[in-house]
Amino acid sequence: METQAAGFTYDGAEGFWTSEDMNWLVYASHESSITFGGDWLIDGMRGFLPEFERYIYKGWDLAAY
Repeated sequence: METQAAGFTYDGAEGFWTSEDMNWLVYASHESSITFGGDWLIDGMRGFLPEFERYIYKGWDLAAY
């Protein structure tokens, strides 16, 4: 995907971006979390971010991290 053609703008509120056919999604919450949807996007982020599993939400208990 050519990311230069994308219009990702975030103003601090809830925001989401997806493709026309909705086969991927990026969601940013006002709580500073980012969620990726779509198998190929998640797999791509796993490859890009070596500690990907560390950032998966496991609940409010900090001991889980």
